[in-house]
Amino acid sequence: MLNNRYEILEQLGRGGFGETFLAIDTRMPSRRKCVIKQLKPDDTTNTAPTPGWFEKRFQREAAILEELGQNNRQIPQLYDYFSEGENFFLVQEWIEGITLSQKHQQEGNLSEAQVEKILRELLPVLDYIHGRGIIHRDIKPDNIILRASDGKPVLIDFGIFKEVNNINGGNKTVPLGTPGYMASEQAAGHPVPSSDLYSLGLTAIFLLTGKTPQALTSDPNTGEILWRKDAPHRPSNLAAVIDRAVRFHPRDRFTSAQEMLTGLPGSAGREKTSVVVPPDTKILPPSRFERWFWVIFIVITGGFSFGFGHPIIKPWLDYLFPNEPTVKELPLIEPSSQINSFVLDEDGQTLVGGDEKGNIYLWEVATGKQKKTIAGQGKAILEIAISNDQQILASSSEDGTIKVWDLKTGKERITLPNQRGLIALALSSDGNTLVTGGKDTTVKLWNLSTGNLIETLPVEKEVVSLAINQDASIIVSGHSGGDISFWQKQGSNPYEPRIFPSINPWTAPSVAVSADGTTAASSSCQENIRIWKDSDWKDSPLQAGSSADICLIVISEDGKIIAGRSSDETIRLWNLNTKKEIFSYSPSSPKSFDSPRMIALSGDGRTVASNFDKKIQVWRPSF
Repeated sequence: MLNNRYEILEQLGRGGFGETFLAIDTRMPSRRKCVIKQLKPDDTTNTAPTPGWFEKRFQREAAILEELGQNNRQIPQLYDYFSEGENFFLVQEWIEGITLSQKHQQEGNLSEAQVEKILRELLPVLDYIHGRGIIHRDIKPDNIILRASDGKPVLIDFGIFKEVNNINGGNKTVPLGTPGYMASEQAAGHPVPSSDLYSLGLTAIFLLTGKTPQALTSDPNTGEILWRKDAPHRPSNLAAVIDRAVRFHPRDRFTSAQEMLTGLPGSAGREKTSVVVPPDTKILPPSRFERWFWVIFIVITGGFSFGFGHPIIKPWLDYLFPNEPTVKELPLIEPSSQINSFVLDEDGQTLVGGDEKGNIYLWEVATGKQKKTIAGQGKAILEIAISNDQQILASSSEDGTIKVWDLKTGKERITLPNQRGLIALALSSDGNTLVTGGKDTTVKLWNLSTGNLIETLPVEKEVVSLAINQDASIIVSGHSGGDISFWQKQGSNPYEPRIFPSINPWTAPSVAVSADGTTAASSSCQENIRIWKDSDWKDSPLQAGSSADICLIVISEDGKIIAGRSSDETIRLWNLNTKKEIFSYSPSSPKSFDSPRMIALSGDGRTVASNFDKKIQVWRPSF
């Protein structure tokens, strides 16, 4: 019995991420059946970067699954989630029916009309999840159930839940999925929406031919999969759609599930299936580690068995030597008024901004569309910050007020005492502590549960920037004249300050600190980025040359990625472990640059945003 409620009937599956069970909900009058998925964090390789990391990540992924299931009947509903000890559990709807694998086993190869019907009913589901920034990552015949009640295909076993177990991936995902049905970019840890279309295309080929991906042959010159000769129905129009879906390179596939749906035979106004290169996709090489890891993986799992010219093996080798992972340029966010401050949430799904009229807006990053407005403070918003769990929002206004909001409901929680001359604020990622500073040459700490002032730290110069770690044991402040102050607190002892003089007294530094407090950074428009480590708090330059003239910086929650915006408006990202630049964007044409200039980085380091031409551009680089 799990959670004193769920009676286990049988084990449905077991893997490296946990186990899946069929159970009965004993608290429901109907004693309905349900599916319980258990996640076991891998303690041997994963150490949470901050306390409660697994719990917060699990809750966030559960919330996503809840939303998906509530709004689409071809995705199982989420009934419940809970934890017991070190394990986490999802309780989902049990779908009565048979998988596509079982249907093929019972009936043999399906007809063109049957496969087309499945695609036509499943592609809108993919269009729905992709529009919300979700990639399934494990589409295959076993993960599509034909519901007994209406025959509709239901998509199960989202890879999103499995990724909770990945905390060491940093700016890339673990290669979740099934070998063979996995596109090469997904196998290298860089899934894109068309990776799902690739898997769906191979699923269609299996239904038509009975051939698994490993049993297919390929063109020796192009490496493209040759499957039509194995299809007894020889479906010409449908084949053209499937051919494009399973192209090796993402740029040669359909750009969206909707485009693939339009391309199906008989679709009104369907487009030709010619190659379209998305305008927002750039190509970068994979890391050397990734290349050789996957060469070893391929050799062990089938390189010698299938041969290196095999349609599954050859494209992977072509992809890895060399490949070019994508840099996704997401839809522009176009505010209706001037935005003075914005931040990205932990996983880069939502951008929150405050404007010159005192209002706060929330935009969906995947679509660029506004999804919520909070009527704010009357006067222009100066700074905003959000907690890591996306529950708390703090905002400051030019009239000196600071308000704390419930980000989910949009309701005001507390208003802090008026602070004239306020310039900077920062919020601990757990949402408990707010730190403020400005022209009064003090740094103030506030308890956001009570609204009370915790402590006032005196400084010699006005505060122009602030950063705070998760438990408020480290505070970093930048001052007019370029000095940097570190405030460190151990246990019940008072904060101990350390002052680092500026190299150039005419600068206004930007500062940042990781959630765990082990890494801090500062920058100005006339110096290299300076990095501090908590082992000795001695600073060192990030990288000579490319980190010079960086005016604004921000660090990912785990301290692995730092993003900066330079005086020439170039956006750069660095890996702090290697101190090497991993992403760069420079405007290709003159732009009307906004004031204030801003940059934001999601907590997981995968999404970066900046403002140009009164618009906000968002990127998702893959490294």
